[in-house]
Amino acid sequence: MRFFFSLISVFLFSVNTAFAVKWQTIPGTPIALIPPPGFRLAQDFTGFVNDKTKASIFVVIFPEETANAIENIYNNRKEFMKIMRDYKFIIENHLNEKIETGEAITIYFGTQSDNETVYDKWATVISHNGIYMVTLQSPKQANLAPQTAIAFFRSIKLGAWNSLEVQASALPFIFKAIPPFTVRATLMGSAITLQADEKKGQNTDPVSIYIIRDTQISSSDSVQPVQKLYLASIRQAFELKKITEEKKIPFAGKEGKLLVGTGFDAKGKSESIILYSAIDDTGRAIHLQATGTENALSSLKETIGKIAASIRLKSKN
Repeated sequence: MRFFFSLISVFLFSVNTAFAVKWQTIPGTPIALIPPPGFRLAQDFTGFVNDKTKASIFVVIFPEETANAIENIYNNRKEFMKIMRDYKFIIENHLNEKIETGEAITIYFGTQSDNETVYDKWATVISHNGIYMVTLQSPKQANLAPQTAIAFFRSIKLGAWNSLEVQASALPFIFKAIPPFTVRATLMGSAITLQADEKKGQNTDPVSIYIIRDTQISSSDSVQPVQKLYLASIRQAFELKKITEEKKIPFAGKEGKLLVGTGFDAKGKSESIILYSAIDDTGRAIHLQATGTENALSSLKETIGKIAASIRLKSKN
């Protein structure tokens, strides 16, 4: 509730940062922390979930190529608040704190709306051989006390940087990276990017693959509207103009859908897309998106198909 925020300054001098549990390392990250009581390690994303209150903790690893930009935006308080407002995260204030290993952090807090649910939310960004965003959100009716949230952030410990292989091993799915594609980065513990770069001495364009497993249950049990919603969600990066192929196809162990089409990227440059989509047994969508120029994508279509065929979910939980 909002009145909790006005009491934070009072709580700061009386908070005990130690819960009666041990630090837990988040798979695929160098971060260990003490989650508040009632939280368990999530199986579908990098973080923790409280099954009773529906509160969640997310740890997001930003790719190297975006890390500096993310850190600069975060350190620009006015710009960060403006961007977060676009995502319905209304920041009310901030706190300067130190985590268990001594690093200084800034914690932003406020509320965020998601459909009909309003959450109390806290967020910080940590620079440690990469950039991580740690967020804690709890439905307002759960009344998560601010002192509990602050104690959680103070408990964070930073360890050694994990390799991409370790990060990938923590994903909720398995896949095979087939040359010329190589793994570039993991995203939010539920997605991964691969890229086939230009070949030296050859006039070829890079092709990127994103494998993404949604962390929330889909609003539909039909893959057609789910794929349509996904295309709408990436419109700022790619806008589909023409579908050249569309068919049902096995994907991630389920009956999925393949869409091939052409459109434009964020700069208005002509680009093509290959998109596989399916809904797993938990009701969550999984997608493989490949984008690049029409010629480059066409030459790698068979390889992309083999990577799509290699994808399997680790768990039905």
